[in-house]
Amino acid sequence: MENNQKISNECIHIFSDYVNSSQFKERTILFLGEFSIGPIYRIDTIEGQKIRQEWISKNLSYHPKDYYAKDFFSSFLKFTEEVRSIPKENKIAIWKSKNTESYLGLCFALSILGDRDQIRVIDLSEANRKILQKNYEIRFAGEVSPEDLERIRKASEKNEYLSEEMKMNLIKKWQFFPKVKIY
Repeated sequence: MENNQKISNECIHIFSDYVNSSQFKERTILFLGEFSIGPIYRIDTIEGQKIRQEWISKNLSYHPKDYYAKDFFSSFLKFTEEVRSIPKENKIAIWKSKNTESYLGLCFALSILGDRDQIRVIDLSEANRKILQKNYEIRFAGEVSPEDLERIRKASEKNEYLSEEMKMNLIKKWQFFPKVKIY
């Protein structure tokens, strides 16, 4: 019984941009999908992944040609499986910054989590103002020191869980974005 108690109280933290979460005692899942770069049209299909890979190889000179062929797609699949494998009784905290990458990562993670109830969204800019008393936007989680991340993590344990309405709204947004063919 006590072992189940421990599992149900553990919070899994999901980040979709660069962050040093090594000080967290709880499990963290990191996904660097770079959704803000290139098309995400039908990204959940092999065809969509090929379209994205071709676009990136053609348009971005700073990435090795096989970076997205190997690293992105294996990372994409690994992230999807890791999130799906989170036990239903676990609490989940999805961290977001003020950037497209983080916003799309939030929507994507929620689309995988589906019917989960115990999900909190930790908005780093809001936490920066309310908890750390600093008045500026956090564009990337990596801008926050490990000590401040820990302070935010502890204080955010009191935050309310995401409402069903808000969760469904964000999931609908994710369902919209991969259907839009812009490239």
